[in-house]
Amino acid sequence: MGMFKVIGTKEENISFDDFKKEKVFIYFDFPRLILMSSPDDEKWIFSWLCNDELEKEEENEIINRWIAFKISDNRLKEIESGDISLRELILLCETFEEEYLQFYIFDSVGMFDIKEVWSITPELIPEEYLPKDDIPIIKQRVEKSLPCFQQGKLNLDIHFFPEISQPGEIPLALLGPFQENLQNYITRSASNLAPREHLAEIYNWTPINACDFAAGSVHLYCVSIENEVEKVEILEECCEILKVLCDGKYPIDKLEKFESKIGEKAFTPLKMFLYHIIENNISVNLKWNYSNDRKWKSLILNKRKAQKVLDFMDEYKSEENKRYEESIRIVIKLTQSEADDIRKPAPTSGGFQGLFEKLQMNLDDNNILTLHIEDLERIVRYALEYGKGGYQQRLFGIINALERMKISIRGLR
Repeated sequence: MGMFKVIGTKEENISFDDFKKEKVFIYFDFPRLILMSSPDDEKWIFSWLCNDELEKEEENEIINRWIAFKISDNRLKEIESGDISLRELILLCETFEEEYLQFYIFDSVGMFDIKEVWSITPELIPEEYLPKDDIPIIKQRVEKSLPCFQQGKLNLDIHFFPEISQPGEIPLALLGPFQENLQNYITRSASNLAPREHLAEIYNWTPINACDFAAGSVHLYCVSIENEVEKVEILEECCEILKVLCDGKYPIDKLEKFESKIGEKAFTPLKMFLYHIIENNISVNLKWNYSNDRKWKSLILNKRKAQKVLDFMDEYKSEENKRYEESIRIVIKLTQSEADDIRKPAPTSGGFQGLFEKLQMNLDDNNILTLHIEDLERIVRYALEYGKGGYQQRLFGIINALERMKISIRGLR
């Protein structure tokens, strides 16, 4: 979720420095929904909204956006009993007293090192910042202690969290494929980076440990079997490469270097890893370390970051692959309704825009559509992987036409 423009009154003299933390209701790598008390012993709710990176010369700075508002003792009881959802907590004013109608949105570095503050009323809060109706605040918590850190091996700490603006919990069926694709990416990249004498199947992992189920979040932990320093450092380098890519530090003209580093075989599990994040509306905090003497390194991914990386990877092909794929054409005949779906106005931004503009350019007046190999992968992914909606449905006609062509070819045998 990006930083939306706040429609409110900018405040110059608001400070929360003397507030004290009373209770954390939702925690994901840091407190996301907090009960605070003011110096006058008034109860306040602080709810995390989103974050963004502020680019600096030395190191990027993470800016967190929060919303803060006062609640009564009765409202606190409703929260603790589970009788009110997070959306209702924000939108349903408990009284019409002015002190309970005043909300503050503020940007801060870290937790509450405040940069800017706006006063705002509930009806002006952007819809994108509001949780869905069915997000309860209190959920049953099951904790299992994380396995002990294993010195000299690559320790992976993976924390999933369903985005607060989305309904439901992490689907447990997601965990196996997610873990498998992440480990496959690291393993295949390591095999590509390793000197030839290390190319044997040496990069294995312990079974995944699932710990700390709370507020829909799941904490996973696994460790590499390898403990030779040289090999573990290669595993760590694969995580570093992933961080550089996902943080947008690889310009398009350098992506060929990225592909040559991790190898073509690592691209598929990496893409599936990103698909899972988008499809399931989750945020992921991936941490890694192999020595107690070093700090943990981390990568935070959400569906917007994952989408940017996928679009970025779609734009890039090595020159050799590009020449090969451009030499192959697939020509299909669309029905009138299928062609009309393609000719409708294209989306105004994102990966869908580029795809539809290309399809419209390659569709002639007789409803004959010319496709390249790379188009097929994008059509199937956009139609089936990104959920259901107007633009996705408009691609199903192409899939149906390809299916008809496949049946016709079978009939020639």
